[in-house]
Amino acid sequence: CRSEHALPRSSRKKIALFTNVEEKAVIPVQDVDSIYAHVSEIEPDPGCWPYSDRVYVFGTISIHELEEITQLIQPTEIGDRKDIFSPITKDIRALSSKPLNCLWWD
Repeated sequence: CRSEHALPRSSRKKIALFTNVEEKAVIPVQDVDSIYAHVSEIEPDPGCWPYSDRVYVFGTISIHELEEITQLIQPTEIGDRKDIFSPITKDIRALSSKPLNCLWWD
């Protein structure tokens, strides 16, 4: 959950209820500016979901905190090193001037 301020437990409980997730999965992330998912594939079948293997996180969040809050979705790697992921385009970099971390799934 992106928020500019800390969320009280009552708000986290309500968000969990309406999004059908466990309350512990509702984590306010105040130091994340923007989150973008890179859609890699879209199946032609109307019942299929778009597939993403990369998520870009702009902000001052630490790698350690990002690892902690993304445990449930189990990324293969998390980092700011650009050489471990496919090239990050100028278009992605232009989205924000904040530091960039990338979550990647193999």
